Amino acid sequence: MFMAMLISATMILILISIINTSRTQRINNADISVDSLLKFIEDRDALTNNGSFKFLNTVDISKRNDNEGNIFYFVNTISQFMWSSELYMLVVENGKITSIVDTGLGGNNNYFSYDVVSISQGVFVSAFCATHSGNGDLLLMPIYEPNTVKYLIPDVVDNYYEESELTAIDYEISEAKGKGTASSVYLGGKLHASYIDVNQDGHTDIVLKGIQQVYETGQDQGQILKQEYFVTYVYLYDPVIDSFIFNIAMSKKVLV
Repeated sequence: MFMAMLISATMILILISIINTSRTQRINNADISVDSLLKFIEDRDALTNNGSFKFLNTVDISKRNDNEGNIFYFVNTISQFMWSSELYMLVVENGKITSIVDTGLGGNNNYFSYDVVSISQGVFVSAFCATHSGNGDLLLMPIYEPNTVKYLIPDVVDNYYEESELTAIDYEISEAKGKGTASSVYLGGKLHASYIDVNQDGHTDIVLKGIQQVYETGQDQGQILKQEYFVTYVYLYDPVIDSFIFNIAMSKKVLV
C-alpha cells in the first residue's frame, strides 16, 4: 500500500532532516509551503507530541532528481537536540501533504549529509550518519523503503580524537605500549563518496576518498599533527551476495 502511494504520478517526496532554515520560503515552485508543513504537524497530536517536531521553526529546502526524472524535495530543520539530526520523508499528493514517514536515518548534525543517488542497484538515499562523538558510517536506504538500510559502508566518518597506544605503534609514533598514544581522524571529519563502475562489470561500486590525519597525543603540548595520507578505499559490488566488499588491492594510502 505504501509503495503504491509513493509511486503515484502526482506524488512529491520530501525528506526532512533536523537542521536549521526559514519558515516562510516555499518549496521552489511547488505548491507546498513551509507553513502548510507546520500546519500539518500542528493538526496531529502524534506529531506535536513528538520531540522531533516540537521546536520545528525554520526550514531550508532543496530539490533533487533521480536518473528517471523523479523529483525529491529535501527539507533541513533543527531539532530540540542541537547536535542531532533525524531524517523524515514527507509524502505529498495533489499538492497536499498526506503523511510524514520516519526513515530511521540521522545522527550528529556536524557530519550528517544525504543525497539521492541512482546506481545500478536502484535509487537510494545516501546518508553519512555519525554518533555524538563523531564516528559513523555511510548508509544507503532504498528511496521507496523508508527505515530500511540495505547497504552500509563502515567507518567513513571519523573526527573523534581517541587516544590509542595501538595507533601510535601502527604509525611508528611510539615503539611499544606505554611509550605514547596517537589518534587518527579524517580531514573535515569524513570521506567523500563517488558511485562508479570501477571494474567495468556493469555494477556500480563505491569509492571513498579523503585525507587521513594522524596526531601524537597525550603530550603536554597537546595534539601534534605527525602524518597525513591521501586515502582511497574501493568497495566493489558482489551481485552473488548483494553487498559491497572492500577491495584491498584497489585501495591505497599515500603519504602527503
